[in-house]
Amino acid sequence: MHLHARASWQVSYSDFPQAEATALYVRDAAGLQPVMTPDLPPLAPAVPARPVPGVDLRVAAEQWARWWGRRDVHVPQSLPMPVEEQWQQVADGPELRAVLAAHFMDGLRWCSRMRSQQHAALPPHRRHQRVAAGELVRELEEEAGRGARAFAMYVTELPLAGAGSWLVGDELIVTCAFLDEQPVARERLREVLAQRV
Repeated sequence: MHLHARASWQVSYSDFPQAEATALYVRDAAGLQPVMTPDLPPLAPAVPARPVPGVDLRVAAEQWARWWGRRDVHVPQSLPMPVEEQWQQVADGPELRAVLAAHFMDGLRWCSRMRSQQHAALPPHRRHQRVAAGELVRELEEEAGRGARAFAMYVTELPLAGAGSWLVGDELIVTCAFLDEQPVARERLREVLAQRV
């Protein structure tokens, strides 16, 4: 996680958070189609669906959506990670537990491998900072002729298909491909920050 901040504002940037990426792997590997807001696309590269025999996918998708809904963007890595020792975190979801038992460890390995590949592929000057949020806030303060109002903003980069961004409250979810389109990504972040500054 990277942080850009002053006394009155804070922009946190989380690239490829393990908990969220692993949860999305489980979703895709199990062939789940949960109702969620926003409706995030599949992972990229695509994960082959391997539904778990005997599991009702509709019920598992509802349980997965409840699990995903427990994440708190204000607390990094807050999505409950249901390793076997912590099954009580998904005690209300026997179908989800079966899906997790089948796909969770593969998801952790996939996430680790993809994250390493992503970081290795970035040019050295972009490995630690994909979007210069602090620079954008300073530009907006200059344009407004005043300091920024107090705000907190969270940018979460996930390995999703396509180039997209979704604003959910004070979190901006972006795809890796979206951030690769630097001028477009910079303008989108600037637009979101302008509403807060």
